[in-house]
Amino acid sequence: MSTLLINKNDFKDYKSISKGRDFDSIEQYIQEAQDLDLKDLMCRAFFYDIIKNYQEPLYQDLINGCTYTNIYGYEVEFKGIKPVLVYFAYARYIFRSHVSDTPFGAVQKTNEFSTPISSTEKRDIRDRYRTDAMQYWDEVKIYLNDKYQSYPKWLNCGGLDCHKCRKKNTGPFKMSVI
Repeated sequence: MSTLLINKNDFKDYKSISKGRDFDSIEQYIQEAQDLDLKDLMCRAFFYDIIKNYQEPLYQDLINGCTYTNIYGYEVEFKGIKPVLVYFAYARYIFRSHVSDTPFGAVQKTNEFSTPISSTEKRDIRDRYRTDAMQYWDEVKIYLNDKYQSYPKWLNCGGLDCHKCRKKNTGPFKMSVI
């Protein structure tokens, strides 16, 4: 696996995951959220800049959030990219994590004390979490536009005018080019 910007422990501030859950499977959903969802929201140059420099203090503020003064002079508490990834990964986890691959095909485990939710209900839950992720992403864009001088790759990607290579959310989980 490549560099992960968050881990299972980062979920505790936003979502709860069963303690018995295999961490490797959570990492898979985090990796997919990062590579398929987050990367699709920004141009590739900026995405890879974040991956390359994630340990730098400037990028830690972007990932973990911080309090900063916005362009209007107001102090703002910014949550960072972390909740974006948590909600995207959780949406993937909810939709696909309760299916087990067996030699006889994919199965969903049940017991006498529970009833699995329907695929439609899972899809609705997934879509809600993807919408929440996009709301957090809107805050990330505001932060980046306020701090564009600190993130030249963001500005080079279209930064303030948001039209060169980033995507726009057109529904709970569909994204298209502007």
